[in-house]
Amino acid sequence: MARRPDSVDALIAAGNVAAQQLNWQASGEAFARANLLAPNRPDILYGLAHAQLLTYKQEAALATVRSLQQLLPGDLRVTYLSSLASFGVKDWANSRKYAEQVLAVHPEDREMHLILTDIFVNYEQNLAIAKSHANAVLKQNSEDAAALYYMGMIQRLEGDVPGAIQQLTKSVKINPRSADAQAALGAVCLQAGDFLHAVPALEQAMQLAPDDPSNHYQLALAYTRAGNLDKAREQLTMYQQMKVKADADAKNSKGPTTSAVPLMGVGSRP
Repeated sequence: MARRPDSVDALIAAGNVAAQQLNWQASGEAFARANLLAPNRPDILYGLAHAQLLTYKQEAALATVRSLQQLLPGDLRVTYLSSLASFGVKDWANSRKYAEQVLAVHPEDREMHLILTDIFVNYEQNLAIAKSHANAVLKQNSEDAAALYYMGMIQRLEGDVPGAIQQLTKSVKINPRSADAQAALGAVCLQAGDFLHAVPALEQAMQLAPDDPSNHYQLALAYTRAGNLDKAREQLTMYQQMKVKADADAKNSKGPTTSAVPLMGVGSRP
């Protein structure tokens, strides 16, 4: 590509190679340059949307997907991306609609089941439907860390604290680098009064996601209840500083906040 920096084919090849290497930033840059040279080519937009989703550029991903919808109406691959992009900008209704359309054709699709699990747990509060989607993933792979995480969250909401601890412990054992699962495990252990396990889980969550104020707050609670008041004050101070900054940023922000697709990535299906 160095010899032909303006070659669309070379840029597409570079974008695909970077994607295979999971270098989504480089992939996105290559596809974005290709799109400037050859606007609105579906193959370029498809690669660009993947990269934008996996670099958490959710608003940009949604705009790219909308262009794809106009170019390829009814294309199931675009429907798949539409669910992910809608989820990223917190458009739960459209994310659910597109996910259900994909599952009607590919009932085993992992990411769409996880999208719907999250929506039914956190936004529609229908735990029975959420559980059916999580179980659909676990039926294919009983050691799916994301599905185990959601099952733990569901059982906690149902009041089954021991069951929630069991599922979340499995999840973090399989994927110890999930800040969400570590935080959830720490919180439910704290709820159960099990400080021995709550503290290390919440410490892991804080280390994995140090910019999340809630991790510092939960860890402050755990330290307090475990009798480590000096560390509790330290974490509480960090939480308060981050909360003030977050409130100021939200006040000054002109655009909507976005969220990443949790615990999952853009897969190869459909």
